[in-house]
Amino acid sequence: CDVMLMMAAAAAACNGPWLVLVVSAWVEACSGLTYAFGTYSSVIKSSLLYDQKHLNRLGVAKDVGDNVGLIAGFLCNLLPTWGLMLMGVVFNLVGYGSLWFIVVRDITFLPFWMVCGMMFVGANGSTFFDTAVLISCIHNFPRSRGPVVGILKGFKGLSGAIFTQIYATVFAPDQAAFIFMVAVGPTMVVLAVMFVIRPLNSSCSENADGGAANFRFLYGCCLTLAAYLMGVLLLQELLTLSHATRVILTAGLVTLVLLPVVVPMEVCLTGRKRFAFRQESDELAASLLNEGNLTGAVAPLAQVEEIGCSTNVVDGDQLATSEIHASHETGTQRGHAFLPKDEPCQVLTVEKSEEKFTVLQALTTIDFLLLFLSICCGAGSGITAINNLGQMVQSLGYKNAHVFVSLVSIWNFLGRLAGGQASEVVARRYGFPRPLVLAVAQVAMSVGHLLFAMALPGSLYAGSLLVGMNYGVHWAIFPATVSELFGLRNYGLLIGFLGLAPPLGSMTFSALIAGPVYDWQAEKQRLVNYFPISEDDKDLICKGAVCFRVTYFIMAAISLLGAVFSVIVMLRTRPVYLTMMVTEDEQLQLQKQPHRTPSKAEMLRHKKMDI
Repeated sequence: CDVMLMMAAAAAACNGPWLVLVVSAWVEACSGLTYAFGTYSSVIKSSLLYDQKHLNRLGVAKDVGDNVGLIAGFLCNLLPTWGLMLMGVVFNLVGYGSLWFIVVRDITFLPFWMVCGMMFVGANGSTFFDTAVLISCIHNFPRSRGPVVGILKGFKGLSGAIFTQIYATVFAPDQAAFIFMVAVGPTMVVLAVMFVIRPLNSSCSENADGGAANFRFLYGCCLTLAAYLMGVLLLQELLTLSHATRVILTAGLVTLVLLPVVVPMEVCLTGRKRFAFRQESDELAASLLNEGNLTGAVAPLAQVEEIGCSTNVVDGDQLATSEIHASHETGTQRGHAFLPKDEPCQVLTVEKSEEKFTVLQALTTIDFLLLFLSICCGAGSGITAINNLGQMVQSLGYKNAHVFVSLVSIWNFLGRLAGGQASEVVARRYGFPRPLVLAVAQVAMSVGHLLFAMALPGSLYAGSLLVGMNYGVHWAIFPATVSELFGLRNYGLLIGFLGLAPPLGSMTFSALIAGPVYDWQAEKQRLVNYFPISEDDKDLICKGAVCFRVTYFIMAAISLLGAVFSVIVMLRTRPVYLTMMVTEDEQLQLQKQPHRTPSKAEMLRHKKMDI
């Protein structure tokens, strides 16, 4: 029986939460291809005989499909994880596959609403992947939600750059082939790994198998990947590279994407070594017991871990948010825990009732409404800036607009990583809510909008850094915040509703502010300076900083308003986060004094609180 327990522990290490996290990152690296719309939009425009206005509306359909995950959120409570991902495969293949077919066949007679539907369905497939991997990984890493979400969202932010590099090496200049890649690439990856991604039972694996060191390695892989992509981008812009050189660079890129698999491999090898060591230790302990040298009962460490490791879900409702395992005062030795007879290992479990909210109850809380408004203002103003970045760069006379777009993608990726880690430190170590980091990011984003508005020499680079990075922070923080405030039972639906906020803000700000202001300034310039109207799509042309100055001043104010909403959420939810914070000093004291009565401050933190 002891041997079977230890073999199960070794097998769990090989197929544990770290493997789920790494494979989920690969799936996310295939699910953010809506960010690469500019790579293949021109072939859609030419093949289907669309003008710029049609292309902009098609982009809106893409944004709505990529952010509105209500269908996935509803089905996540009815389907297993693999079923949810299979639905995403169907949506992705049908939507983008149909779009590729009409583009290569030059089918121009289809109504425009049908093409928008294809784009919406294809982009909406990524919400199924998002929902499946977020639920699984947040469930498997309940104490590291910030870093986990940051890593996953970071890989999603880089997916467009990764696929663009592969396309440039293999298929360029055939832009229709990129649509084929978008349809087939994610389908093949998800079908290969969809049975690996799932919620696991144990909530202790991340700590038992070197969680901090593994997270540091994953962060290092992510930063190396971002730096490599930036280096490749600069090389391709500054030098004329041969095809063989491009192939070598792309092979290096794929190697870096696959590098995180080292973590689950190392965990697997460590688990097997533990199994071998424990088996030898059991034999030695049994011989010592037979000789009468020990008076206590000897239990394998795997059994103690099994005793001290509560499952994530209790009766399908409650999720343990923090646990403190205190072994007996005789101590825990490597390989075995020596326990007196008839006295089991003590376990202090601090739980919080975070699963009590139904969807309607969560949607009607003030906290959810304030969080929605905060995301709408912050992320909405960020998307508005990013969507108009190319046109703003052209109005200022820059010729390399795509360089700024790529830089924003990399800053976006770094913001997702930094936001996840910073919010984890703020929440777990100091007991402050994650929206505090969101408020700081929104204030910094407003500074980026002001730099765009002033259009000083070099301010465009600094503004792209601030806006791109702090926009990425939003996507690392609010998924983890929702799981902590409202639980995992209806997590998919709640994330789907919050996903409405960024496109809603973007469409509102673009339609009511950015577009009218640009046309107003362009009309003024045409009347005063007699600038011609573009003959291909009859759009007005605006030149200079005045084209977007008023827009970005307003975006700065809106981003500050989002920071106000975030601060209010932070103040309202501070008591909840205090209950989740268990300091390292308290853990050490509890391990040394398992029978000690907790202090009043500790009891306040550990007390169950209803939101």
